[in-house]
Amino acid sequence: GLYLPEFGVPLFFAISGFLLFKDVSVSEKPIYVQYKEKMKSRFNSLLIPFFIYNVFWMMITIIEQAIPFINNNINSAIRFNYTVNDILQGIFLFKFNGVAWYIFFLMVYACFFFPFIAKIRKDMWGGILVILCAVLSCIKYPNGWIIGYIMHYNSLFFFVLGSVIATHRFNWVNKEYNRREIGVAYIVMLVITAIISFVPHEWEPVLMVLRTINVICVWICCDLFRNTAIPRFATITFFVYMLHGEVQKCINKIFEIVLPRNGDIFALINTFGGMVLT
Repeated sequence: GLYLPEFGVPLFFAISGFLLFKDVSVSEKPIYVQYKEKMKSRFNSLLIPFFIYNVFWMMITIIEQAIPFINNNINSAIRFNYTVNDILQGIFLFKFNGVAWYIFFLMVYACFFFPFIAKIRKDMWGGILVILCAVLSCIKYPNGWIIGYIMHYNSLFFFVLGSVIATHRFNWVNKEYNRREIGVAYIVMLVITAIISFVPHEWEPVLMVLRTINVICVWICCDLFRNTAIPRFATITFFVYMLHGEVQKCINKIFEIVLPRNGDIFALINTFGGMVLT
């Protein structure tokens, strides 16, 4: 469970890039018209909820600090210091709404990279762009460099990878995989995830390759649910996701107060117990 972000986050950005560009290569509309339509859609589905939840959790943080019991026992280390900087970061970034970090990056990528990627229709240039993003993702940037900031979890690389896959319409993406192929992909995913847990973070190029293989394997495994009806609760997953961070924080804090802190056992209960109950 601790290594889910190693393929969950890259997969999210790959799918996001794919969905943003899946109609570009077949649409007869000019690029600027498609860009306008995409941005209007993302404004309603991403930007407005992003601002609403940011303000909501900033206000919750202020309330938590004002209540002594919560402030002393449950409130997180992230503090509201009543400064203009905190207000701006709380509304326009995700200082008090950490679980929404991916929305911020997704909006940045969609806004600034759509016109550029949409122009790429040849395999050679798509491949060059993916390689370039892979190289940029492997570089260790000095603190304060914006390019290093947006490479969080190598998200830009996987967003571009998904968008190039969509614009070039590779056959393996639309192929219907049988259970044996899905089983092989699942086993490979488990093995790769186990390997990633032992690879040092300094080996970024190796991690990039392993994460890419994992993304492809999980993509294939999802074919198992191709004909599955979407459950009703799936319509509120965004709402649940936006709340889960605060819920899990409270549960973990209760564990810290009630249970004796005896090393690894407490860490396991706190980590997995909080996650399961949430």
